[in-house]
Amino acid sequence: MPPFPTEFSEKNGKPIEGITPDAVNVLAAYRWPGNVRELRNTIEKMVVLARGPRLTARDLPPNIKEEVRRTGAAAAPEPAGAPEPAGGASLADTERRMILETLARCGQNRTQAAAELGISRRTLHRKLRQYRQEEDGAGKEDGA
Repeated sequence: MPPFPTEFSEKNGKPIEGITPDAVNVLAAYRWPGNVRELRNTIEKMVVLARGPRLTARDLPPNIKEEVRRTGAAAAPEPAGAPEPAGGASLADTERRMILETLARCGQNRTQAAAELGISRRTLHRKLRQYRQEEDGAGKEDGA
């Protein structure tokens, strides 16, 4: 499961087992004008208000569902019972893509990118270190 749901599940004492593909589709289709801070706040709100052990599109804030519906940006919803992406990685991939794109847009200036993302420079460094470790680990598993 991506880090935000796990973090907020523990913080709020609410057992969350994962996030459904339909919720991931809507989250990935939303434009995130508030960047990572807005994504983080949205996930926390979803965890707090979740009606079950998995975060679903039903748990999304109405403004996000409405914008995605209005823009028609969401991928076709997957049928109920569809398998979740391996490890729920789609949400983590969305966060990673947002961070790396912002960093590139800021000319690799980490201070500027962190400010634009609404996170501390320390958090940005931690995320980048995590991405490097994941890439190093993936290369070792592939026999590289």
